[in-house]
Amino acid sequence: MIAYDALGARFSDAGLRFLAASDFDGRRSIMACASASMRDLFKVSVYNFYEVLRLLGEQHGTLLSGRKHCFPNSELFHAVTVAPSHLGSIFCLHPRNSSDRLRAWSIDYRMMDVPWRRVNIARFQIDRVRSNGYTAAGGALSVAFPDVAAARRIRLAQELTEFAPIKRDMAVSHGEFRDTLTIDPFTVTVYWITPVIPDSPAVPSWIETTVEAGHVILRWRPNLEPFLYSYEVYLLQNGEPAELLSPIPLRSAMWVDTAPPKGVRSYGVRAVSASGVFSTIVSRGAVIVD
Repeated sequence: MIAYDALGARFSDAGLRFLAASDFDGRRSIMACASASMRDLFKVSVYNFYEVLRLLGEQHGTLLSGRKHCFPNSELFHAVTVAPSHLGSIFCLHPRNSSDRLRAWSIDYRMMDVPWRRVNIARFQIDRVRSNGYTAAGGALSVAFPDVAAARRIRLAQELTEFAPIKRDMAVSHGEFRDTLTIDPFTVTVYWITPVIPDSPAVPSWIETTVEAGHVILRWRPNLEPFLYSYEVYLLQNGEPAELLSPIPLRSAMWVDTAPPKGVRSYGVRAVSASGVFSTIVSRGAVIVD
């Protein structure tokens, strides 16, 4: 995607556009069955490509320096993007030959002309551990369904993962954001910078709470705010949050409670903004697991 985008920007004056097409040819998917239930699904790592797209802006930023170190001159891919609501910057490292497969890059990164005085800074990463249910599954392919403990590990690991907890309400001096990062081969790093705002995200609207094959499938309508950071799914007791079930962040409007204990269970979900403002927790009654 970054390579085609760079070619499109380079040859835009000639009226040429380069679009990256999907290589999913019907034999692969972005989801995999977690159990005998056809709706109990894991996200494979490539699913997070679509989560990354949501973090990027619809306009290009300008690369002021360092172009000679990036693709097509090296195996380092980089793009900086702009939107009215956020800034998105992505790095990927794809070695071209075997001699580069163990070489990490250290980058002194600066983003200029940040338009907000106080910001939230999130850094997400996809690598051999983060955002990677395959590693949580033990790094081996099998036709058998994982046991309950493994399924729970995979479900927690499959989401787009923070490199470190989000930094909120950070001062920006002279419109400059600066960070030093080290990126390993076959790693994707994304910076997502948003202004600090007091607005609360909308209360999620439930679609279903369904027990199927011993699992509880929870779905709600996706929030549309560009500053949405995460959902939080709670097990409720007496109408109050008792246990956080989902990872932080959870950015998809769905969660599966894997093989919970038998009995009556009640769930609540709330939305969280990048600035740390919460919506009201909403529930949709109780279900019976038997």
